[in-house]
Amino acid sequence: MSLAYFPSEDEAAQLQANARQEARLLRTKLEAAERKLKQLTNIDQRTGVLNREGLEQALRCELERSRRHGSCVVACLVACANLAQISTTFGHGLGDLLLRLLAEKLSAGLRRVDVIGRVGEADFLLLLPHTRLAEAELVSERLRLEVQRTALVQTSPPVAVELRLGVAALPLDTCSLGEVLTYTRLASGHGASESLSGLVANLVRGVGLRVVAQPIVELSGQGWAGCELLSRGPAGPFASPVRFLGLARGQDCLTAVDLACLRSCLEKARTMPPDLKVHVNIFPSTLLGLPIRACEDLFEGFAPGRLYLELSEEQFVGDPFELLERVQTLRGLGVRLAIDDVGKGRGTLDSVLLLEPDMVKIDRDLVDRAASDFRKERLLRRMLALTNAVGCEVVAEGVEREEDAALLRALGVHHAQGYLWSRPLPCDEFCARLQVGPAPRGYRSLLAS
Repeated sequence: MSLAYFPSEDEAAQLQANARQEARLLRTKLEAAERKLKQLTNIDQRTGVLNREGLEQALRCELERSRRHGSCVVACLVACANLAQISTTFGHGLGDLLLRLLAEKLSAGLRRVDVIGRVGEADFLLLLPHTRLAEAELVSERLRLEVQRTALVQTSPPVAVELRLGVAALPLDTCSLGEVLTYTRLASGHGASESLSGLVANLVRGVGLRVVAQPIVELSGQGWAGCELLSRGPAGPFASPVRFLGLARGQDCLTAVDLACLRSCLEKARTMPPDLKVHVNIFPSTLLGLPIRACEDLFEGFAPGRLYLELSEEQFVGDPFELLERVQTLRGLGVRLAIDDVGKGRGTLDSVLLLEPDMVKIDRDLVDRAASDFRKERLLRRMLALTNAVGCEVVAEGVEREEDAALLRALGVHHAQGYLWSRPLPCDEFCARLQVGPAPRGYRSLLAS
């Protein structure tokens, strides 16, 4: 027969104290492990400075601090122009060593509040808070001279590191690392003539961009049901979006210019009648580069269901599911999703529909002269069968002939846009025509849907 043992009150208290102490130790170890894991996720393993993810977080914090205190943040891009040549001549091991030593040299010349990260194979980005542009230019030039004054690695024959610098003050509405890199690359003056660099720099900041509105029409009554806001460049050879976006693509700043266009359109949308449904455009690659917080800041304040964000099917690259988190964030704000240019790109409609868009816009190439082209009509019927199956709204684009509009009505398409009804108009003229007389048929019905 065994007797049960019951600890005394002192022994029980001691056991509880030991358990609490052990729990505290475990919690401390867990917190340390989490900090270490977070550090590993944000650190570039080759150089020991921040990676792109870490820079994104630092950028967001610095910009929020600057908005609160009314100060500014200056960014400096430091590019090692001859790293590829050094690696080819002396081996990639020496190239890696050179990168690490360069990062250490740059870090040593910064203040504790400054931030450094690696953004490319041989590119580093410095964030200098509470710094005026002139001061930042002096700091960056001092760093360049300090690096080039002494050899970072000993080679025979000796090789000097060639640095290219780009320094730019960041607008307080900057929302992505891609924008920062565009500002600093343009400031470095690399890859474009002075006049083109100035034009692109203005486009990135939204200077000279104009917004026009093209009506979206209800086919049954041909009343205006809403509008799509479109960007135009400054008057001259780059007024067309094809031309100024082509220029931006050639200067490696398409995302930043696209974001400037979106901002201009959103600003104009806020001034238009509050019950008007408005469409704005963004490239999928631009949306993918926007942090979730930036998506919330850009699109907040619109009534649910009023704003449609159009993504071009032609621009889809890779798995559309990569965009899903941002699309869900926007849906939470009441923004609806439209897939634009369907039928034009190489992407398949079924993969695009994985995003469950609220609307599909059929490309003009499939609509134009469809009434006299049996092949186009057959493709239209197949596409409409699929969109009807998933419950998408449909808008046909580029309608210029009454016979094509009649075919679309017969196929059950409810909305369209094109020169048959109106070219893109200045927004003031669009709103004035919208408010003349009673609301067109279909206008109120779509707004109420």
